[in-house]
Amino acid sequence: MLNRILTALVGLPFIIFLIHIGKWPLQLAVFICSMIGLSEIYYALSKKNHALHILGYLLSGAYMLILNDFSFNKFVIIFSAFIISLMISLIFSNSDIIDCLITFFGFCYVTFLMSFIILVRRQFYGEFFVWLIFISAWGCDTFAYFFGRLFGKNKLSPKLSPKKTIEGAVGGVLGATSLGFIYSFFFAPLFNINYCGLNFFCAIICFVGAIFAQFGDLSASAIKRYGNLKDYGSILPGHGGFLDRFDSVLFTAPLVYMFIYFIRKFGGFC
Repeated sequence: MLNRILTALVGLPFIIFLIHIGKWPLQLAVFICSMIGLSEIYYALSKKNHALHILGYLLSGAYMLILNDFSFNKFVIIFSAFIISLMISLIFSNSDIIDCLITFFGFCYVTFLMSFIILVRRQFYGEFFVWLIFISAWGCDTFAYFFGRLFGKNKLSPKLSPKKTIEGAVGGVLGATSLGFIYSFFFAPLFNINYCGLNFFCAIICFVGAIFAQFGDLSASAIKRYGNLKDYGSILPGHGGFLDRFDSVLFTAPLVYMFIYFIRKFGGFC
């Protein structure tokens, strides 16, 4: 626990700085994190490096570059080139179709989902809304831990995560929802956001986000169980690997983006 707290105390100011600055520093940080996450997921699923994995790293780099001036056409071109390159590589390497699928899955699961942190930050009032990603994920995780320790009796998913309980999961959702409401109440005025119903909108995002955050955590546990791993790595003391800390964020980032997209498309706030 002490290592977890110390890691958080060191990492949180750095994350706050990157989110506040945005632009290329945030993009570079997300790119580096995605490279680390890719290496962890590739190791978890194959236990060794394959030549095809290089294509996953290259696609991630190309994808991050087009985020500067994103268009659907650019994405289709890069994505198509990636798939064709994967299939051609099967001819000239010792890898098989399973490793081809792992390479493809790694990009989709880590780099693509993580890129929504950048996409949310670039939205209107993105510097405000982007924090709902982390409040949903890490707020839920924190409250679930303490609620589970105090009240936990019924196991949530014994095979995937023996320590998680239903009581902890419920506490995590309620805690994250409360944090979302409190965050909006106190910080929205600092960003000059005066939409009617914003507090409840943020609470709803964090409510749904906390549920998906736990799906993200359990999904990552399922992958670790398949790879017979306790942690994805040891890069973050007290937490394990990068994906051990960001597995829930991978699910909440796209969710927050979708909420913002639909609320703006279909009428906005009242």
